[in-house]
Amino acid sequence: MPLGELLYGAKKSQQRDKNTSLVYRLAEIFPVVGITRSTIETFTDIKLALDRKGEGIEDFDLLIAATALCLNYTLVTNNVKHFKRIEGLQIENWLS
Repeated sequence: MPLGELLYGAKKSQQRDKNTSLVYRLAEIFPVVGITRSTIETFTDIKLALDRKGEGIEDFDLLIAATALCLNYTLVTNNVKHFKRIEGLQIENWLS
């Protein structure tokens, strides 16, 4: 999902060609992982827990978080406030 978000942002940007090329380069450096059954199970658990607290998050962001949790990855984001509500998720903000 992050690849899709990055490509979307690149394609709607003022420097479409340059930014799209950068995104494709990142995809060569970092693995693009698929969605597994475990990821979907984790997604539903997170969604239920947050919905019960009235703290829903968009599904694509939940899927990103679920993927990071399942793979024991650290999520790099500038939206720490948004993702810190997800228990057990390791977060880094490279812009701060």
